[in-house]
Amino acid sequence: MKTTKKLPIWLLLIAFITSFTLSNCTNEHDILLEDTMDLVAVSAKTINADIVVSPSGDTSGVTDFAAIQAAIESLPPGGVLLLESGTFYINRMIVSFGFEGTIKGMGKDKTEVVGVGSDANPFFGFSLIVLVSPSGSLEVSHMAYSLVDGFRNDGPDGNLGVFIITFLSEDGTDTNFDNLRLTGTDATADVPSWLLTQPYQGIIVEGNFANFPEFTSGGHHMLTNSDFSKQGVQATLYQAFNGASIEIYNNSYKEVKQTNYRFMAGSSVIIENNYMETVAFGAIVVTQESEPVLGNPNKILIEGNEVKTAGFLPIEIGPTPNAEAKFKVSIKNNRVTNLGFDPTQFGLPNLAGISIFEGNNEAIVRNNIVRGEAWFGILNETDNSTFVGNNLEGIFTSDADYLLSGDNNTLVGIGNSTILDLGNNNIYTGMQMLDGASMAENIKAAMKKRDELLSPYTNLEYLQTLE
Repeated sequence: MKTTKKLPIWLLLIAFITSFTLSNCTNEHDILLEDTMDLVAVSAKTINADIVVSPSGDTSGVTDFAAIQAAIESLPPGGVLLLESGTFYINRMIVSFGFEGTIKGMGKDKTEVVGVGSDANPFFGFSLIVLVSPSGSLEVSHMAYSLVDGFRNDGPDGNLGVFIITFLSEDGTDTNFDNLRLTGTDATADVPSWLLTQPYQGIIVEGNFANFPEFTSGGHHMLTNSDFSKQGVQATLYQAFNGASIEIYNNSYKEVKQTNYRFMAGSSVIIENNYMETVAFGAIVVTQESEPVLGNPNKILIEGNEVKTAGFLPIEIGPTPNAEAKFKVSIKNNRVTNLGFDPTQFGLPNLAGISIFEGNNEAIVRNNIVRGEAWFGILNETDNSTFVGNNLEGIFTSDADYLLSGDNNTLVGIGNSTILDLGNNNIYTGMQMLDGASMAENIKAAMKKRDELLSPYTNLEYLQTLE
């Protein structure tokens, strides 16, 4: 029996806006789209069922949009759509449902897709939404995406997302994003992060949404060798994959608000050798869905990343909401630099360079370097975890390198490491234990300092004047 699949509300909103806009197109544009589809199907150079599209030079975005949309619709399952060298301009959202295949360019320094937008149509920068076929695969590689200078980041509600590349993957789908460059503008980088309708300016892979929460397989997903800059919250987001294998490595993030990864039980995740600069919230934020499926614990490896942030939680492993679905975490050989506090970004003084919250288990945290201002170097609420060889130096407002509230942990310090131990049966060597009462006073003073820094920025009306 065929199951009716329910799309996310935000996708339905985007689809409605798209259909409304397209329904109000001029007849000339409709004719152009039909003619271009015929041209792609009949005259485009095809090699082994691959479709090749060349840039038209039309900076209005009408011609290239029609050509790319038509090519995607004409591509056979498993086929390759090649965008040749040059600059493509598109003025509308490209949407495909049931896609399976490859979209690639000649290289991120050779093929560029530019979202032109306009005052009359500010919502559409470059947007590509693809619903990948069940048990299929998708590859997007070797091209750049950007917005024109001065692009306005205000959608129908004043702040709805633009510059979004979204892939909704069914059970078992594999995705591969490689050698991409996504570049926003100063306007997109400055989108206020406190608004609920903040833009998703980057790559979003959302899996198994159709039959949540009864998921089966999440497939294999890779994001490699790509560059992100001048983007808002969630420059990359992997969400709701049960049993997925996900690899994120050798990517660069500059002037982004936050990256975010949310997983279901049973996922295996590697986040390795990335360079990240964020201006609010976290650089590497790994959380679990609020209604996790029971299953094997997630396995998370965060290794060899360099993180620089003026945000709140540079590396964060969020609390797990279900005792049967814990993370098994390894965080090693990372370098975290806390860049200070910018209240105009509505961030907070960094809580800690590395934070692992309650509900997780068996964390191994070793050979990391934390520098700069924060409340603590490492915050840990887990049990049965090991901390060895971490080099923590900075202006820790609380005067503690470690804040420990879990039980049965083992810690080996470097130099004159200090620890506030609020847990039970923890074993540590090479550390100076701090007095809890004195520490409480230090934390209270730090909180007061934070409140002073945030005032008057806690007033939403005032915050909105900072745009």
